[in-house]
Amino acid sequence: MFITTTLFFFIRNIEAYSQRAAISFFEERQGERCYVTTKGYKSYAPWFYARTTETMPSEEVLFNGPIDRPVYLSCKITSVDEVKALGTFHEIGRNNGFVFFKREP
Repeated sequence: MFITTTLFFFIRNIEAYSQRAAISFFEERQGERCYVTTKGYKSYAPWFYARTTETMPSEEVLFNGPIDRPVYLSCKITSVDEVKALGTFHEIGRNNGFVFFKREP
């Protein structure tokens, strides 16, 4: 009975606890002409929530090559040093264990 009651009240909140910050970040990019990607974890959230339909360049181009629009990147807090080591992104925010970066063209 305890487990059923607990699941009833908390199952809807699991998404909020685990990835709501990243989802909100991707939704804010809807309609903007940009590239959205992740580093250090795999997710379909950038394509689904940012509603991107264009084919993205390779990761190497997005991170270091010439780009024609801003690149937004989401990573978990454990991958921050790896992204900062690239030297091409600047941090634009942190929320619930996620760190968000932007690279200007």
